Amino acid sequence: MIVCLVYALIISCMVSKSVSNFIQEKSLLNLIILIGSILFCVSDLMLLFDNFTSLPNIMGILCLATYYPAQIFLAYSIYEYTREAN
Repeated sequence: MIVCLVYALIISCMVSKSVSNFIQEKSLLNLIILIGSILFCVSDLMLLFDNFTSLPNIMGILCLATYYPAQIFLAYSIYEYTREAN
């Protein structure tokens, strides 16, 4: 239970930091990070529903449908950051 709470805190900090970065500077990079972090958070929420509730199996599909785009956005943010730095 403690591990889950710590993980939820870390994910919440990630999303809140990406929101604050986007509010401070509305750039393409911050938008990509914001979208990726929100999708990642939604993916974890779907995983929570899939593992701890008796909802239909669609939650597992929704989990993966948000997880992979989140990873693509976050990986693309690294590419975009290095492209802007050069």
